[in-house]
Amino acid sequence: MQHTQNQPPQQNLLFFPSYIDENKKDQSLRNSLLSSNEYNTKYYFCPISKIYRTPPIPSKRITHYQKLFVEGIPPPTDELEKRFVNMKLIGTGSYWNVYKCYDNKTHQIKVVKVSIRTNHLINYKKECSSMKILQNKTMYLALNEEMYYDSINFYAIMPKFETTVWDLLISKEMNNSEIIFTMWCVLMGLKIMNIYDLVHLDVKLENLLIDKNGMVKLGDFGTSTKVGDVVHSDECGEGRYLAPEVLQGHALFESDVYSLGICLFEMVSRKIFNPLSFKSGFGDKSLLKFFKNEALRDMFLNFTSSVPTKRGTPSLLVNYSIFETNDIMSIQL
Repeated sequence: MQHTQNQPPQQNLLFFPSYIDENKKDQSLRNSLLSSNEYNTKYYFCPISKIYRTPPIPSKRITHYQKLFVEGIPPPTDELEKRFVNMKLIGTGSYWNVYKCYDNKTHQIKVVKVSIRTNHLINYKKECSSMKILQNKTMYLALNEEMYYDSINFYAIMPKFETTVWDLLISKEMNNSEIIFTMWCVLMGLKIMNIYDLVHLDVKLENLLIDKNGMVKLGDFGTSTKVGDVVHSDECGEGRYLAPEVLQGHALFESDVYSLGICLFEMVSRKIFNPLSFKSGFGDKSLLKFFKNEALRDMFLNFTSSVPTKRGTPSLLVNYSIFETNDIMSIQL
């Protein structure tokens, strides 16, 4: 991923690279990042010591650290500095800076995520909690393998993926079969989460990761919560993806289906969905004109129904006939 200081000249262009926030959220942070000479270097290697800022543990913090360890978030050790080498910044999101590195322990390329909004403690703790519940369920979910906290930053280690659906759409169109396959993979990931009464609440194209085999996996679990819990929209994902009931504080299995419906529109049209542009709701002709495939159009209208029960749950939707007749089982990179 190559960083540039120049944002796309027209705001109505299809997509921006994943390190630029089209909603201007945390834009000052991004501007600082993108204007920094060291981060603009294509092959920027950051020593691990520059990232792991583990302070001495004063006696008054021991209880705090012990509590974090019990919760499954231990502090990083000196061993980690030797383990992860050749750190290179490859992107930044709302909650993490993302570094590519080499793991001397597994002899594999890995990703180290470093928190940039540690004051949002609840989101990072939710991610850790979800990882414990979903451990080893990696067929359709992109899970962290390890997580650490040093009272300054959270650190998460996970496998290196080739790209995201968001970044894929910057470079090429997805054909109908690839879109259908992506929808099915995400529904399968959500189905697994639902088995444990979890909803994701941040289903978006940037969180749909593609591995070297072309499999699509759902990632980023900092907003996941128990179904039926009261939620605050500012602790959930980006506004344009959020279901109406989530904006009212309710988290349902069907809420993620709505978000996936918005993803479907963006995959088909290669345009950022803006609900304010459509005066007649989701049936607006200016919106539906992008759907050349009738089955995908009907899926979009079904998934984005304002009535949650009309959308269906992931466990039911994975049996859609459109998935049974699809002819591919991977994304062509």
